Amino acid sequence: MYLDYNCVCSGIRLECEKLRIGIAADNGELYSFMFKGASAKRDANEKAISEDEARKAIPSDLRAKCEGLMYAETVGGNEKLCYDFACENRDDSLHILVDALTGKQFRIIF
Repeated sequence: MYLDYNCVCSGIRLECEKLRIGIAADNGELYSFMFKGASAKRDANEKAISEDEARKAIPSDLRAKCEGLMYAETVGGNEKLCYDFACENRDDSLHILVDALTGKQFRIIF
């Protein structure tokens, strides 16, 4: 079993910086740990759209709860400021990341 802990900077979760701890399922002992860090420069003055504006990118058939802002890792290893919405309908639960600068969906996590 793994437990992941993301770092938080100024109230914004950092997907690229996390601590992963491995726990043995049979006896509960710690058997591994890893820290993944990035030294990206983040623009503390980035102008984000409001949570209400970001919520418009969420399909209306989903119940969504905003879990705050996060810097999400891009395919190229950079970071993008996003709102993280925990969503569910009657069958599934998922997270939708909405770009906090454009208001468009960035990634869906199942």
